[in-house]
Amino acid sequence: MNLRRARFDDHWRRTFARAYPSRLEILKFERLLCLTDGELAIPAGICAIVGGNGVGKSALLAAVSELLADAELPLGVGHHARLRNSKLEGTATDQVGRKNILVQEDAEGVRTLGADKFEAEFYWLEPSYLVNLTHKQVNEDADFSELLEPLSPSKLDGDELETLWYLLGKKVDACSIYEITEYGDLDPFPYFIVEAGGHRYGSESMGYGELSLLFVLWKLRTIERNSVLVLEEPEAHVSPRSQRALMDILAKACDEKGLSIILTTHSPAIVANLPERNIILVSKSARGTTASIGPTKAQVNDLLGETTRKRAVVLVEDKAAHQFTIALLGAVRVDVLAQVEVLQAGDASKIDSVLSALPVSKQGALNVIGVYDGDMRARVDARHFKWRHVFLPGEISPEHVLRDSLTSKEDGQDILAAELHRTREAVAVALDAVDGMDAHDWFTQLPLSLGCEHSALMAALTRVWLRDNEQPANTFVQSIVEAMNRAD
Repeated sequence: MNLRRARFDDHWRRTFARAYPSRLEILKFERLLCLTDGELAIPAGICAIVGGNGVGKSALLAAVSELLADAELPLGVGHHARLRNSKLEGTATDQVGRKNILVQEDAEGVRTLGADKFEAEFYWLEPSYLVNLTHKQVNEDADFSELLEPLSPSKLDGDELETLWYLLGKKVDACSIYEITEYGDLDPFPYFIVEAGGHRYGSESMGYGELSLLFVLWKLRTIERNSVLVLEEPEAHVSPRSQRALMDILAKACDEKGLSIILTTHSPAIVANLPERNIILVSKSARGTTASIGPTKAQVNDLLGETTRKRAVVLVEDKAAHQFTIALLGAVRVDVLAQVEVLQAGDASKIDSVLSALPVSKQGALNVIGVYDGDMRARVDARHFKWRHVFLPGEISPEHVLRDSLTSKEDGQDILAAELHRTREAVAVALDAVDGMDAHDWFTQLPLSLGCEHSALMAALTRVWLRDNEQPANTFVQSIVEAMNRAD
Protein backbone atom coordinates (compact mmCIF):
# COMPACT_ATOMS: atom_id res chain seq x y z
CA MET A 1 0.00 0.00 0.00
CA ASN A 2 1.16 3.53 -0.79
CA LEU A 3 -1.04 5.37 1.68
CA ARG A 4 1.43 7.07 4.01
CA ARG A 5 0.87 8.09 7.61
CA ALA A 6 2.53 11.45 6.93
CA ARG A 7 -0.07 12.29 4.29
CA PHE A 8 -2.90 11.60 6.69
CA ASP A 9 -1.17 13.73 9.31
CA ASP A 10 -1.14 16.57 6.77
CA HIS A 11 -4.85 16.04 6.06
CA TRP A 12 -5.64 16.10 9.80
CA ARG A 13 -3.67 19.30 10.30
CA ARG A 14 -5.36 21.08 7.39
CA THR A 15 -8.80 19.81 8.42
CA PHE A 16 -8.69 22.03 11.50
CA ALA A 17 -6.87 24.95 9.86
CA ARG A 18 -8.91 25.57 6.70
CA ALA A 19 -12.11 27.58 6.25
CA TYR A 20 -15.45 25.89 5.52
CA PRO A 21 -17.84 27.78 3.21
CA SER A 22 -20.86 25.74 4.38
CA ARG A 23 -21.38 24.82 8.01
CA LEU A 24 -23.49 25.16 11.11
CA GLU A 25 -21.87 27.63 13.49
CA ILE A 26 -24.25 27.88 16.45
CA LEU A 27 -27.04 25.58 17.65
CA LYS A 28 -29.61 26.67 20.25
CA PHE A 29 -32.20 24.21 21.52
CA GLU A 30 -35.13 24.21 23.91
CA ARG A 31 -37.28 21.28 25.07
CA LEU A 32 -35.14 18.86 23.06
CA LEU A 33 -35.58 15.22 24.01
CA CYS A 34 -33.41 14.24 27.03
CA LEU A 35 -31.38 17.46 27.03
CA THR A 36 -31.33 20.55 29.23
CA ASP A 37 -31.87 23.71 27.16
CA GLY A 38 -28.59 25.01 25.83
CA GLU A 39 -26.46 26.65 23.17
CA LEU A 40 -23.42 25.20 21.39
CA ALA A 41 -20.80 26.77 19.15
CA ILE A 42 -20.28 23.98 16.63
CA PRO A 43 -16.56 23.51 15.82
CA ALA A 44 -15.46 23.47 12.19
CA GLY A 45 -14.10 20.45 10.35
CA ILE A 46 -15.03 17.18 12.05
CA CYS A 47 -17.22 17.55 15.13
CA ALA A 48 -17.97 14.48 17.27
CA ILE A 49 -20.94 14.27 19.64
CA VAL A 50 -19.87 11.80 22.32
CA GLY A 51 -21.73 10.14 25.16
CA GLY A 52 -23.17 6.93 26.53
CA ASN A 53 -26.36 5.27 25.38
CA GLY A 54 -29.64 7.12 25.75
CA VAL A 55 -28.24 10.51 26.74
CA GLY A 56 -29.39 12.52 23.70
CA LYS A 57 -26.63 12.28 21.08
CA SER A 58 -29.14 11.32 18.38
CA ALA A 59 -31.47 14.11 19.48
CA LEU A 60 -28.69 16.66 18.95
CA LEU A 61 -27.92 15.19 15.54
CA ALA A 62 -31.63 15.31 14.67
CA ALA A 63 -31.67 18.99 15.66
CA VAL A 64 -28.72 19.70 13.37
CA SER A 65 -30.41 17.83 10.52
CA GLU A 66 -33.74 19.58 11.05
CA LEU A 67 -32.08 22.97 10.67
CA LEU A 68 -29.95 22.16 7.62
CA ALA A 69 -31.68 19.41 5.63
CA ASP A 70 -34.10 19.87 2.79
CA ALA A 71 -37.65 19.12 3.92
CA GLU A 72 -37.91 16.22 1.44
CA LEU A 73 -34.72 14.46 2.55
CA PRO A 74 -35.42 11.20 4.42
CA LEU A 75 -33.63 11.23 7.76
CA GLY A 76 -33.02 8.81 10.60
CA VAL A 77 -35.48 6.44 12.19
CA GLY A 78 -37.27 8.29 15.01
CA HIS A 79 -36.00 11.65 13.76
CA HIS A 80 -39.26 13.56 14.15
CA ALA A 81 -40.16 11.90 17.46
CA ARG A 82 -36.95 13.26 18.97
CA LEU A 83 -37.91 16.81 17.98
CA ARG A 84 -41.47 16.84 19.27
CA ASN A 85 -42.31 20.12 21.04
CA SER A 86 -38.78 21.50 20.55
CA LYS A 87 -37.56 24.92 19.50
CA LEU A 88 -34.39 25.05 17.42
CA GLU A 89 -32.32 28.00 16.26
CA GLY A 90 -29.16 27.89 14.23
CA THR A 91 -26.62 30.25 12.77
CA ALA A 92 -25.27 28.77 9.56
CA THR A 93 -23.09 29.77 6.62
CA ASP A 94 -23.70 28.76 3.01
CA GLN A 95 -22.81 30.15 -0.42
CA VAL A 96 -25.24 33.05 0.12
CA GLY A 97 -23.86 34.10 3.49
CA ARG A 98 -24.69 33.82 7.18
CA LYS A 99 -28.28 33.21 8.13
CA ASN A 100 -30.41 32.54 11.18
CA ILE A 101 -32.59 29.45 10.85
CA LEU A 102 -35.59 28.72 13.07
CA VAL A 103 -37.66 25.53 13.41
CA GLN A 104 -40.27 25.14 16.11
CA GLU A 105 -42.68 22.24 16.67
CA ASP A 106 -45.50 22.04 19.17
CA ALA A 107 -46.76 19.00 21.07
CA GLU A 108 -49.18 18.16 18.23
CA GLY A 109 -46.40 18.12 15.67
CA VAL A 110 -47.28 21.44 13.98
CA ARG A 111 -44.05 22.95 12.65
CA THR A 112 -43.22 26.64 12.29
CA LEU A 113 -40.31 27.64 10.05
CA GLY A 114 -38.37 30.88 9.94
CA ALA A 115 -37.78 32.80 6.73
CA ASP A 116 -34.14 31.73 6.26
CA LYS A 117 -33.18 28.36 4.75
CA PHE A 118 -29.84 26.58 4.49
CA GLU A 119 -28.98 26.48 0.79
CA ALA A 120 -25.84 24.34 0.70
CA GLU A 121 -25.92 20.58 0.12
CA PHE A 122 -26.69 18.46 3.17
CA TYR A 123 -26.32 14.68 3.49
CA TRP A 124 -27.36 12.28 6.22
CA LEU A 125 -25.96 8.78 6.61
CA GLU A 126 -26.56 6.08 9.22
CA PRO A 127 -24.49 3.12 8.02
CA SER A 128 -25.88 0.55 10.46
CA TYR A 129 -29.46 1.32 9.41
CA LEU A 130 -28.56 1.06 5.73
CA VAL A 131 -26.75 -2.24 6.29
CA ASN A 132 -29.83 -3.78 7.88
CA LEU A 133 -32.06 -2.30 5.20
CA THR A 134 -29.84 -3.71 2.44
CA HIS A 135 -29.75 -7.23 3.84
CA LYS A 136 -33.50 -7.24 4.32
CA GLN A 137 -34.44 -5.76 0.94
CA VAL A 138 -32.00 -7.64 -1.27
CA ASN A 139 -32.41 -11.03 0.39
CA GLU A 140 -36.20 -10.79 0.31
CA ASP A 141 -36.43 -9.58 -3.29
CA ALA A 142 -36.39 -12.58 -5.64
CA ASP A 143 -36.28 -10.29 -8.66
CA PHE A 144 -33.47 -8.05 -7.44
CA SER A 145 -30.94 -9.23 -10.04
CA GLU A 146 -33.28 -8.01 -12.79
CA LEU A 147 -32.91 -4.46 -11.48
CA LEU A 148 -29.17 -4.60 -12.15
CA GLU A 149 -29.33 -5.80 -15.76
CA PRO A 150 -30.02 -2.44 -17.48
CA LEU A 151 -27.56 -0.54 -15.25
CA SER A 152 -23.92 0.27 -15.95
CA PRO A 153 -21.96 0.15 -12.72
CA SER A 154 -19.20 2.54 -11.79
CA LYS A 155 -15.93 0.87 -10.88
CA LEU A 156 -13.45 2.01 -8.26
CA ASP A 157 -10.13 3.07 -9.76
CA GLY A 158 -6.70 2.16 -8.41
CA ASP A 159 -6.53 4.93 -5.80
CA GLU A 160 -10.05 4.16 -4.60
CA LEU A 161 -9.26 0.45 -4.31
CA GLU A 162 -6.21 1.34 -2.27
CA THR A 163 -8.42 3.43 0.02
CA LEU A 164 -10.83 0.50 0.36
CA TRP A 165 -7.92 -1.79 1.18
CA TYR A 166 -6.84 0.66 3.88
CA LEU A 167 -10.36 0.76 5.32
CA LEU A 168 -11.04 -2.97 5.29
CA GLY A 169 -7.57 -4.20 6.09
CA LYS A 170 -7.70 -6.62 3.16
CA LYS A 171 -6.80 -6.37 -0.50
CA VAL A 172 -9.73 -5.84 -2.89
CA ASP A 173 -9.14 -6.57 -6.56
CA ALA A 174 -12.27 -4.84 -7.90
CA CYS A 175 -15.41 -3.12 -6.66
CA SER A 176 -18.46 -2.17 -8.76
CA ILE A 177 -21.25 0.11 -7.57
CA TYR A 178 -24.75 -0.05 -9.03
CA GLU A 179 -27.05 2.86 -8.18
CA ILE A 180 -30.72 1.89 -8.32
CA THR A 181 -33.30 4.69 -8.38
CA GLU A 182 -36.71 4.60 -6.75
CA TYR A 183 -35.99 1.50 -4.71
CA GLY A 184 -36.57 1.21 -0.98
CA ASP A 185 -36.00 4.07 1.41
CA LEU A 186 -32.83 5.31 -0.28
CA ASP A 187 -32.73 7.01 -3.65
CA PRO A 188 -30.36 6.15 -5.19
CA PHE A 189 -29.89 2.74 -3.57
CA PRO A 190 -26.25 1.57 -3.92
CA TYR A 191 -25.46 -2.09 -4.48
CA PHE A 192 -21.87 -3.29 -4.27
CA ILE A 193 -20.08 -6.21 -5.90
CA VAL A 194 -16.58 -6.93 -4.62
CA GLU A 195 -13.87 -9.20 -5.97
CA ALA A 196 -11.23 -10.24 -3.46
CA GLY A 197 -9.05 -13.29 -3.01
CA GLY A 198 -10.61 -15.07 -5.97
CA HIS A 199 -14.17 -14.57 -4.68
CA ARG A 200 -16.95 -12.38 -6.08
CA TYR A 201 -19.83 -11.40 -3.83
CA GLY A 202 -22.54 -8.75 -3.47
CA SER A 203 -23.89 -6.55 -0.69
CA GLU A 204 -26.23 -9.20 0.69
CA SER A 205 -23.27 -11.55 1.34
CA MET A 206 -21.00 -9.00 2.98
CA GLY A 207 -20.26 -8.72 6.65
CA TYR A 208 -21.93 -5.77 8.35
CA GLY A 209 -18.65 -3.94 8.95
CA GLU A 210 -17.49 -4.25 5.35
CA LEU A 211 -20.83 -3.08 3.97
CA SER A 212 -20.98 -0.21 6.46
CA LEU A 213 -17.57 1.07 5.33
CA LEU A 214 -18.58 0.76 1.68
CA PHE A 215 -21.63 2.94 2.32
CA VAL A 216 -19.43 5.68 3.78
CA LEU A 217 -16.91 5.42 0.95
CA TRP A 218 -19.74 5.59 -1.60
CA LYS A 219 -21.11 8.73 0.04
CA LEU A 220 -17.70 10.42 0.18
CA ARG A 221 -17.14 9.50 -3.46
CA THR A 222 -20.36 11.17 -4.66
CA ILE A 223 -20.79 14.02 -2.20
CA GLU A 224 -20.48 17.57 -3.53
CA ARG A 225 -17.73 19.91 -2.43
CA ASN A 226 -18.41 22.30 0.47
CA SER A 227 -21.29 20.19 1.75
CA VAL A 228 -22.38 19.19 5.25
CA LEU A 229 -22.40 15.49 6.14
CA VAL A 230 -24.05 14.06 9.23
CA LEU A 231 -23.01 10.56 10.33
CA GLU A 232 -24.87 8.52 12.93
CA GLU A 233 -22.48 6.20 14.81
CA PRO A 234 -20.17 5.24 11.92
CA GLU A 235 -18.31 2.80 14.20
CA ALA A 236 -21.24 0.32 14.36
CA HIS A 237 -20.08 -3.18 13.27
CA VAL A 238 -16.60 -1.79 12.46
CA SER A 239 -13.36 -2.94 14.14
CA PRO A 240 -11.26 -0.36 16.06
CA ARG A 241 -8.51 -0.60 13.39
CA SER A 242 -10.99 0.21 10.63
CA GLN A 243 -12.57 2.94 12.77
CA ARG A 244 -9.22 4.73 12.94
CA ALA A 245 -8.72 4.24 9.20
CA LEU A 246 -12.22 5.60 8.56
CA MET A 247 -11.43 8.77 10.50
CA ASP A 248 -8.27 9.23 8.41
CA ILE A 249 -10.39 9.00 5.26
CA LEU A 250 -12.93 11.48 6.66
CA ALA A 251 -10.12 13.93 7.44
CA LYS A 252 -8.85 13.53 3.88
CA ALA A 253 -12.35 14.30 2.54
CA CYS A 254 -12.65 17.39 4.76
CA ASP A 255 -9.30 18.67 3.57
CA GLU A 256 -9.82 17.97 -0.14
CA LYS A 257 -13.56 18.63 -0.51
CA GLY A 258 -14.22 21.18 2.21
CA LEU A 259 -16.76 18.90 3.90
CA SER A 260 -18.13 19.87 7.28
CA ILE A 261 -18.83 16.64 9.19
CA ILE A 262 -20.87 16.19 12.37
CA LEU A 263 -21.11 12.69 13.81
CA THR A 264 -22.26 10.83 16.90
CA THR A 265 -20.16 8.15 18.53
CA HIS A 266 -19.40 6.28 21.71
CA SER A 267 -16.08 4.94 20.43
CA PRO A 268 -12.72 6.18 21.76
CA ALA A 269 -11.10 5.19 18.44
CA ILE A 270 -13.34 7.62 16.54
CA VAL A 271 -12.33 10.63 18.65
CA ALA A 272 -8.66 9.65 19.15
CA ASN A 273 -7.29 12.20 16.63
CA LEU A 274 -9.83 14.96 17.26
CA PRO A 275 -8.77 18.06 19.20
CA GLU A 276 -10.72 18.44 22.43
CA ARG A 277 -12.28 21.63 21.05
CA ASN A 278 -13.96 19.52 18.35
CA ILE A 279 -15.74 17.20 20.79
CA ILE A 280 -19.21 17.78 22.25
CA LEU A 281 -19.73 15.72 25.41
CA VAL A 282 -23.30 14.76 26.34
CA SER A 283 -23.45 13.65 29.98
CA LYS A 284 -25.85 13.21 32.85
CA SER A 285 -25.51 14.96 36.19
CA ALA A 286 -27.68 16.06 39.10
CA ARG A 287 -28.65 19.12 37.01
CA GLY A 288 -29.88 17.00 34.10
CA THR A 289 -28.34 15.96 30.80
CA THR A 290 -26.14 18.65 29.31
CA ALA A 291 -24.03 19.10 26.18
CA SER A 292 -20.69 20.88 26.48
CA ILE A 293 -17.78 21.68 24.17
CA GLY A 294 -14.17 20.71 24.79
CA PRO A 295 -14.00 17.90 27.37
CA THR A 296 -10.59 16.46 28.11
CA LYS A 297 -9.72 13.12 26.50
CA ALA A 298 -9.51 11.67 30.03
CA GLN A 299 -13.13 12.72 30.66
CA VAL A 300 -14.21 11.18 27.37
CA ASN A 301 -12.37 7.94 28.09
CA ASP A 302 -13.83 7.75 31.60
CA LEU A 303 -17.34 8.23 30.26
CA LEU A 304 -16.87 5.63 27.53
CA GLY A 305 -15.21 3.13 29.85
CA GLU A 306 -11.84 3.32 28.11
CA THR A 307 -8.62 3.21 30.12
CA THR A 308 -6.39 6.10 29.13
CA ARG A 309 -3.34 4.65 27.37
CA LYS A 310 0.08 5.64 28.72
CA ARG A 311 1.87 7.27 25.82
CA ALA A 312 5.19 8.20 27.37
CA VAL A 313 7.63 7.77 30.21
CA VAL A 314 8.74 11.20 31.44
CA LEU A 315 12.18 11.17 33.10
CA VAL A 316 12.95 13.98 35.57
CA GLU A 317 16.07 14.65 37.61
CA ASP A 318 14.94 14.25 41.22
CA LYS A 319 12.11 14.31 43.76
CA ALA A 320 11.49 18.06 43.50
CA ALA A 321 11.30 17.92 39.70
CA HIS A 322 9.05 14.86 39.94
CA GLN A 323 6.53 16.62 42.15
CA PHE A 324 6.73 19.93 40.25
CA THR A 325 6.07 18.12 36.95
CA ILE A 326 3.12 16.18 38.34
CA ALA A 327 1.67 19.30 39.95
CA LEU A 328 2.04 21.32 36.73
CA LEU A 329 0.42 18.68 34.53
CA GLY A 330 -2.36 18.12 37.05
CA ALA A 331 -3.13 21.83 37.26
CA VAL A 332 -2.90 22.64 33.53
CA ARG A 333 -3.83 19.44 31.65
CA VAL A 334 -4.91 16.52 33.82
CA ASP A 335 -5.62 14.48 30.67
CA VAL A 336 -1.93 14.75 29.72
CA LEU A 337 -0.94 13.64 33.22
CA ALA A 338 -3.11 10.54 32.72
CA GLN A 339 -1.14 9.67 29.57
CA VAL A 340 2.36 9.74 31.06
CA GLU A 341 4.37 8.00 33.77
CA VAL A 342 6.68 10.46 35.56
CA LEU A 343 9.82 8.77 36.92
CA GLN A 344 12.92 10.05 38.75
CA ALA A 345 16.19 9.35 36.93
CA GLY A 346 18.39 10.53 39.81
CA ASP A 347 20.21 13.36 38.10
CA ALA A 348 20.69 15.02 34.70
CA SER A 349 23.52 12.70 33.64
CA LYS A 350 21.28 9.67 34.00
CA ILE A 351 18.65 11.31 31.77
CA ASP A 352 21.45 11.92 29.26
CA SER A 353 22.35 8.23 29.32
CA VAL A 354 18.80 7.02 28.75
CA LEU A 355 18.07 9.46 25.93
CA SER A 356 21.35 8.55 24.22
CA ALA A 357 21.50 4.78 24.75
CA LEU A 358 17.90 3.51 24.79
CA PRO A 359 16.93 2.29 21.29
CA VAL A 360 13.85 3.78 19.67
CA SER A 361 11.01 1.25 19.46
CA LYS A 362 10.03 0.69 15.85
CA GLN A 363 6.52 -0.30 16.91
CA GLY A 364 6.07 2.88 18.95
CA ALA A 365 5.41 0.77 22.07
CA LEU A 366 7.52 3.02 24.28
CA ASN A 367 8.03 6.79 24.14
CA VAL A 368 10.57 8.49 26.39
CA ILE A 369 10.77 12.22 27.13
CA GLY A 370 13.59 13.71 29.17
CA VAL A 371 12.62 16.68 31.36
CA TYR A 372 15.55 18.70 32.69
CA ASP A 373 15.51 21.40 35.35
CA GLY A 374 15.47 24.91 33.95
CA ASP A 375 19.08 25.56 34.98
CA MET A 376 20.26 22.88 32.53
CA ARG A 377 19.27 24.79 29.38
CA ALA A 378 22.83 25.81 28.50
CA ARG A 379 24.41 22.54 29.63
CA VAL A 380 22.49 19.79 27.83
CA ASP A 381 24.24 18.38 24.77
CA ALA A 382 21.50 16.70 22.73
CA ARG A 383 23.56 15.76 19.66
CA HIS A 384 23.42 12.04 20.42
CA PHE A 385 19.91 11.87 21.88
CA LYS A 386 17.53 9.36 20.32
CA TRP A 387 14.55 10.75 22.26
CA ARG A 388 12.96 14.14 22.81
CA HIS A 389 13.82 16.40 25.71
CA VAL A 390 12.27 19.54 27.26
CA PHE A 391 12.95 21.83 30.20
CA LEU A 392 10.94 22.74 33.26
CA PRO A 393 9.88 26.43 33.44
CA GLY A 394 12.42 28.98 34.58
CA GLU A 395 16.19 29.29 34.41
CA ILE A 396 16.84 27.76 37.85
CA SER A 397 16.00 24.54 39.69
CA PRO A 398 12.37 23.80 40.69
CA GLU A 399 13.19 24.37 44.38
CA HIS A 400 14.48 27.88 43.63
CA VAL A 401 11.60 28.62 41.24
CA LEU A 402 8.94 27.80 43.83
CA ARG A 403 10.72 29.28 46.85
CA ASP A 404 11.45 32.56 45.05
CA SER A 405 7.86 32.77 43.82
CA LEU A 406 6.53 32.47 47.36
CA THR A 407 9.01 34.74 49.14
CA SER A 408 8.71 37.48 46.49
CA LYS A 409 5.01 37.98 47.25
CA GLU A 410 4.03 40.37 50.03
CA ASP A 411 1.01 38.21 50.78
CA GLY A 412 2.84 34.93 50.18
CA GLN A 413 2.29 33.67 53.72
CA ASP A 414 -1.44 34.34 53.48
CA ILE A 415 -1.70 32.57 50.11
CA LEU A 416 0.25 29.50 51.32
CA ALA A 417 -1.80 29.35 54.51
CA ALA A 418 -5.00 29.29 52.43
CA GLU A 419 -3.62 26.65 50.06
CA LEU A 420 -2.54 24.33 52.91
CA HIS A 421 -5.48 25.12 55.22
CA ARG A 422 -3.12 26.31 57.97
CA THR A 423 -3.21 29.47 60.05
CA ARG A 424 -1.07 32.36 58.94
CA GLU A 425 0.79 32.19 62.23
CA ALA A 426 1.70 28.53 61.69
CA VAL A 427 3.01 29.27 58.20
CA ALA A 428 4.99 32.28 59.45
CA VAL A 429 6.66 30.21 62.18
CA ALA A 430 7.50 27.39 59.75
CA LEU A 431 9.01 29.77 57.18
CA ASP A 432 11.03 31.50 59.85
CA ALA A 433 12.44 28.12 60.94
CA VAL A 434 13.81 27.37 57.45
CA ASP A 435 14.97 30.88 56.64
CA GLY A 436 18.58 30.90 55.46
CA MET A 437 18.70 27.21 54.50
CA ASP A 438 19.73 26.21 50.98
CA ALA A 439 16.90 25.33 48.61
CA HIS A 440 17.20 21.55 49.08
CA ASP A 441 17.11 21.71 52.89
CA TRP A 442 14.37 24.35 52.74
CA PHE A 443 12.08 21.89 50.96
CA THR A 444 13.12 19.00 53.18
CA GLN A 445 12.45 20.80 56.48
CA LEU A 446 9.45 22.99 55.62
CA PRO A 447 6.93 20.09 55.33
CA LEU A 448 8.08 18.85 58.76
CA SER A 449 7.56 22.29 60.26
CA LEU A 450 4.12 22.59 58.68
CA GLY A 451 3.05 19.02 59.47
CA CYS A 452 2.22 18.15 55.83
CA GLU A 453 3.41 15.78 53.14
CA HIS A 454 6.23 16.93 50.85
CA SER A 455 3.99 16.37 47.79
CA ALA A 456 1.19 18.46 49.31
CA LEU A 457 3.60 21.35 49.89
CA MET A 458 4.96 21.12 46.34
CA ALA A 459 1.45 21.08 44.87
CA ALA A 460 0.47 24.11 46.97
CA LEU A 461 3.60 26.04 46.01
CA THR A 462 3.03 25.17 42.37
CA ARG A 463 -0.47 26.67 42.56
CA VAL A 464 1.02 29.80 44.14
CA TRP A 465 3.56 30.03 41.30
CA LEU A 466 0.85 29.50 38.68
CA ARG A 467 -0.95 32.66 39.76
CA ASP A 468 1.72 34.73 37.96
CA ASN A 469 3.08 32.18 35.51
CA GLU A 470 0.22 30.73 33.53
CA GLN A 471 1.95 31.26 30.17
CA PRO A 472 5.23 29.43 30.96
CA ALA A 473 3.21 26.62 32.53
CA ASN A 474 1.12 26.25 29.37
CA THR A 475 4.27 26.37 27.23
CA PHE A 476 5.85 23.57 29.25
CA VAL A 477 2.79 21.33 29.06
CA GLN A 478 2.48 21.98 25.33
CA SER A 479 6.12 20.94 24.90
CA ILE A 480 5.26 17.60 26.56
CA VAL A 481 2.27 17.15 24.23
CA GLU A 482 4.34 17.98 21.15
CA ALA A 483 7.09 15.56 22.24
CA MET A 484 4.48 12.79 22.65
CA ASN A 485 2.93 13.52 19.27
CA ARG A 486 6.27 13.57 17.45
CA ALA A 487 7.29 10.34 19.13
CA ASP A 488 4.02 8.68 18.09
